[in-house]
Amino acid sequence: MKNALSSTIRSAMGTSILLFCFSASPVFAESPGVAGVVGSKIADFSFKVSSVTYLDDRNVLNMQSTADVGRFGTVGVTATFMKPIDAQGTTGQYMANATAFRPDGVLMNAKIQGAWKALGKHRWQVKTIGVNTEGKSTFSVGVVELATMSFNGSVYNLD
Repeated sequence: MKNALSSTIRSAMGTSILLFCFSASPVFAESPGVAGVVGSKIADFSFKVSSVTYLDDRNVLNMQSTADVGRFGTVGVTATFMKPIDAQGTTGQYMANATAFRPDGVLMNAKIQGAWKALGKHRWQVKTIGVNTEGKSTFSVGVVELATMSFNGSVYNLD
């Protein structure tokens, strides 16, 4: 009886810890939970893909924001989707360079790293961390869709 009770308690604790990790993690949380863990939401974003270059080991997308991205203003991005790293071809590395044309007239650049994950037919989720020329860090999550040639999501403060 004692062993069965111990096993049940360990199992319940493990489940509680797992549920806490899922709810507290910015990877699994939805807004408003992300804001509490990561930082305040800066803005939602919407990009239109203007060109795609298909290479042997990567695909490169050039994108332009369709509206201001909060304090960053208009943003242009060159994003590189590396070939998948898993046998199923469902996930890989993401890198990007961005330039923000801020409303105050200042140009700001950012280096961005992260990962992509296939969501289904020609849709990919992208999660990133970026550092800009002001030394500020951001977390973003969004979805790239081939059918609409779009990238939509949200960006959050990390500092």
